Amino acid sequence: MHEIRLIQSLAVMVGLAACVPTLAQRVDWTALGPGGSGDASAMVACGRARAGKHVMAVGSDRNIVATGCGYNGSNNDFLTVKYSPDGRVLWSARYNGLADGEDSAYALALDSTGDVLVTGVSAAVGGGLEFATVKYAGDSGALRWVKRFNGPGSSSSIPRVVAVDPSDDVLVTGISEQGPAHFATIKYAGRDGALRWQSRFDGPNPGGAYAEAMAVDAAGNVLVAGSSNQGFATVKYDGASGAHLWNQVYDGPAGGSDFATALALDSAGDVLVVGASTGTGSGFDYATIKYAGANGAQQWVSRYNSPANLVDQALAVTVDAADDVLVTGESSGGDSVDFATVKYAGATGAQQWISRHDGPGRAYDGAYAIATDATGDVLVAGISNPGVGDNDSLVIKYSGNVGAELWSSRYDGPAHRDDDAYALGVDDTGDVVVAGRTHDGVQYDFGITKLAGSNGAPVWFANEPEHSGLSETLACGGFVQGKQAVAVDSAGNTVAVGCAFNGRNRDFQVVKLSPRGGLVWRASYDGPAGQDDWASAVAVDVAGDVIVTGRSTAQGSGSDYTTIKFAGSTGAQLWTSRYAGPLGFDEANSVTVDGAGDVLVTGTSEGIDGNDIATVKYAGASGAQLWENRYTGPAGGDDSAVAMAVDPVGNVLVTGYISGTRGLDYLTVKYLGTTGQRLWISRYDGPAGDDDQAIALTVDGRGDVLLTGWSKGVALRYDYATLKLAGTNGEELWVRRYDGLDGGDDFANAVAVDKVGEVYVSGLSRSSTNGDFVTLKYAGATGEVQWTHQYDGRAHRDDLPADLAIDNVGDVLVTGYSTESDGFSTVFVTLKLSGSDGSNRWLLRESFGTVGRHQAFALNVAEDGSIRVAGSVASTAGPRMGVLSIETAPPPGFADGFEDPR
Repeated sequence: MHEIRLIQSLAVMVGLAACVPTLAQRVDWTALGPGGSGDASAMVACGRARAGKHVMAVGSDRNIVATGCGYNGSNNDFLTVKYSPDGRVLWSARYNGLADGEDSAYALALDSTGDVLVTGVSAAVGGGLEFATVKYAGDSGALRWVKRFNGPGSSSSIPRVVAVDPSDDVLVTGISEQGPAHFATIKYAGRDGALRWQSRFDGPNPGGAYAEAMAVDAAGNVLVAGSSNQGFATVKYDGASGAHLWNQVYDGPAGGSDFATALALDSAGDVLVVGASTGTGSGFDYATIKYAGANGAQQWVSRYNSPANLVDQALAVTVDAADDVLVTGESSGGDSVDFATVKYAGATGAQQWISRHDGPGRAYDGAYAIATDATGDVLVAGISNPGVGDNDSLVIKYSGNVGAELWSSRYDGPAHRDDDAYALGVDDTGDVVVAGRTHDGVQYDFGITKLAGSNGAPVWFANEPEHSGLSETLACGGFVQGKQAVAVDSAGNTVAVGCAFNGRNRDFQVVKLSPRGGLVWRASYDGPAGQDDWASAVAVDVAGDVIVTGRSTAQGSGSDYTTIKFAGSTGAQLWTSRYAGPLGFDEANSVTVDGAGDVLVTGTSEGIDGNDIATVKYAGASGAQLWENRYTGPAGGDDSAVAMAVDPVGNVLVTGYISGTRGLDYLTVKYLGTTGQRLWISRYDGPAGDDDQAIALTVDGRGDVLLTGWSKGVALRYDYATLKLAGTNGEELWVRRYDGLDGGDDFANAVAVDKVGEVYVSGLSRSSTNGDFVTLKYAGATGEVQWTHQYDGRAHRDDLPADLAIDNVGDVLVTGYSTESDGFSTVFVTLKLSGSDGSNRWLLRESFGTVGRHQAFALNVAEDGSIRVAGSVASTAGPRMGVLSIETAPPPGFADGFEDPR
């Protein structure tokens, strides 16, 4: 497949035009699309086994909560699911961080009311990673609060564990890399997330300290364990202030690497820490240490070295009702890795028993979680590889007295792919709940299993539910196509199109909003191949029916133009037409409707010697193809149409770019509307003879053609290049180029013509540091510049205009997005300029109430003069198509409004 080449390194120049507001405006309403819906990939603990010990909890009501990652179509979100005792999903909740990046939940805890605390790592605005801690209402999953943490100057902070103290305040610990890595422990008020304290531990010799485990004692004091300077490190903090009460470092007998992995407290508040410790000639051994809770004095150390004298790593610890200590993990048996579970006397550390399990395949068996039931028997869960194929989940119950195996339960899902157990809980009836991940043959799901405590028989198995609100983007994220991805009908309804993730792939997504912003209907299209389908443009006919075009994956390979007509009243699909060129790849970029209600589509289609421009006409009533015309440039190579219009007599104008002998050229073609016969062709090759790409086109009242885009100038920088062509024969009437003041690249991307034929162009002008909106007015007859307006956002960073329109009184509207001072987040920006002299009427910024990447792509003016701006909006549930309605009638008492505080 030949790649279509669009230059998208669009940025801008500097400067700020005078602010002389004369009118006012207000946001009438905002609306977000509903997002996609389906069974998306998800994993408990985000597939990280060692982090998974804390990802599930069983409440006193026997309800179960598990957390991890759920894919939203763009990246992973926190995904938290609550199940009833019989395995029904009670609720699920997602958290998408401010940066709309990767968010991975690693731990949860329940407070005394059953509310749910989740912590994990979340992409930070501007780069790096942060702690993100979320509290959900236990009964509904409603978000109560979110708190984020990154140490000052830290590029990466990764939490490991969350816990709740006796007052229901919340403790989080993990690693923060501010200089050398250190323990970072934070206390939040449970009620509202207010910061109580934060405390840092670098170890006795700062050089790298990594927190892995935490517990809270009966007095609310906090114990954290991990590694520091290649030794076990354990710290006790005062629960009220975060002050260090004591710390201990354990260095094993060989003086090598030692790292703690888990921690538990006994009934007296004494501390048990386990991990892997280098032995003398024995590789890594289990090491279990007991410290006095009061002062950190070491009570005893016990080590376990397997008979094979190889690697043994303790991964989990618990304490039974008699305060004896149970430890499990993975232990090398020579030719395999086995579960190895050890019981120690709590008072002395003397080994009571050891039980090993080597699975039938004599392959990898690793235990990650351990618990005891009310009788003192021991439950261990982990991963077991059968020797052939992928992993199984394995749970074993041992006699607490002697370590004899009472039963084992192995789960191999229907797809016979990975089934991994990470977390374990026992309810008040003695039944066992295991949380992990399972693979259905296509993707991962949560895997939650309940087993009968008496014999290990399966009671139920549950996955996470299908999710609504998955990733959704206007015009499927296409910048150029974004201008054509929204339309307003004669009744003031707004239609926006793009892509929504359905859990496995992307579908066309069509959303119709009422004049007041309410959802009228939504429709989707999943093509016959059941793979990605990308909607790029929409038009509305005189009856209010909606026509959408884009590309849809074809059966076999490649893609087709796919054009669909939906009933305006209901969203019912009236017809679907697919166009397949001679080879594999076909992508429709633009759609319009002529005066007879017939439908025109253009784009790019793979041909024998590269991509061709293919334009197709369909009968509006039936979708039957009336004609097609393919154009292949004389140089071969890749040719693409990106915009089209119908002139006053129904003929069709198409513009884009073709491969020339020295680069790309503008190409404009006129077709006879009735037959598709080519009437004329116009090419424009800029002065540098290099790349020139037409991006936008319109037709004036006389049928003459205006087009704009970007063109390489003699200084080998891009300029705006705007042309007027005679509608009769394509002759160039004038050409005007704009080279910004700062000598950077300039990219025009929108053009409009007013009622008297004057021409307006908007785009981006780049300096060495940032970019600005630049809008120009040209005299329609001569192309002489009438005025120039430059907008530099308040952060003086990149500001990217996308579309422009002329309103009912002849003023100019420009929309796009502006980068905030953090250098990452953006907001919608819409300007109104006087058509006569380019002076500012008003400016409006909109962030939809959140910080994130909010990018406006399209602008339309309704018949009543209200304005619609559409784009892609970041939200806590994932990216959305977003529509903003601007009312230009000033409300009572609204005096200025130029710098709207939004």
